[in-house]
Amino acid sequence: MDRIKRELNECRVVVSMLSKRSIERSWVNFEDGAAWVANKLLPVYFGNLTIATMRRPYSDLIAINLRDDPYGLIQGVATIWGETRC
Repeated sequence: MDRIKRELNECRVVVSMLSKRSIERSWVNFEDGAAWVANKLLPVYFGNLTIATMRRPYSDLIAINLRDDPYGLIQGVATIWGETRC
């Protein structure tokens, strides 16, 4: 727990790779919630997961579809990181 807390505090961006299976995991939701509160969360979904099949609160977030917009991952990290050029 201490390491997770330390890593979440020290990182600048949390890229959360979301699949149908991962959004059911309590640890994923726990860590994503902490990253969201800190404005560090970048949700990226892949596989058979879509915005339409995600439940709240994930469906309320602006998430990147890795299949349709792989460059969006880089842009999203740069935006959260604070870089204006990408």
